[in-house]
Order: sequence, then structure tokens, then C-alpha cells
Amino acid sequence: MLSNSRGSLPIIFLVTDGTVEDERQICDEIKKCLASEDAISPRISTFGIGLFCNHYFLQMLAMIGRGQYDAAYDIDLVQPRIQNLFARASSVILTNITLQTLGHWCLSFRKN
Repeated sequence: MLSNSRGSLPIIFLVTDGTVEDERQICDEIKKCLASEDAISPRISTFGIGLFCNHYFLQMLAMIGRGQYDAAYDIDLVQPRIQNLFARASSVILTNITLQTLGHWCLSFRKN
């Protein structure tokens, strides 16, 4: 998805107060892009504002994108909650981990 990213894991933030019509198609396309082994896949974090956005879709998109989801239903909570989301999403993420023991086996995680 992002072939030029080296040494870092890209993060995409989607912030919305509305809805979209083709949620299923969007999720399917994201799944296909993230399944590609060719490039580093970004983490997708989502944030919904108010009662009228599709919170279920935002939760699913964050889950598919291995990111974080949060929402604020009250305008006074937007700033503290979105700052919390940024902090959680920006925390250290380890990728391509290999664990080796003194025994004969090795456990490796290569998908980012």
C-alpha cells in the first residue's frame, strides 16, 4: 500500500461527523489492500463526532486497519477524546518480531 515507507509504520486518521453510502465496499477494498504482501500497510484509526455518523462502520474500519476507534457525542468532549486517540495510535508498535529460545524452535511474526 505504501511502498516507499521505510523504518516507520504509517498511520491514517479518519475523522468524520457524517455517513457514507458504500461502507461494505470500502471495507472490502481496505481488506484487499491490506492483504497485499508487497508493501507496508498503514494503521487506520477512526474518530466519529456526534450521533449521526456511522459508528459501527468506523469501528469496523479501525478493526480491519488494525488501528484505534473512538468517538465523541458531545462537542465538549471532542478535543480530549481525539487527543487520547492520537496518543494511543502513536504509541510504539513493534513489527517483524522474531522470538528465539534456547530450544530448537523459533517464533516469527512478519505481517505488519
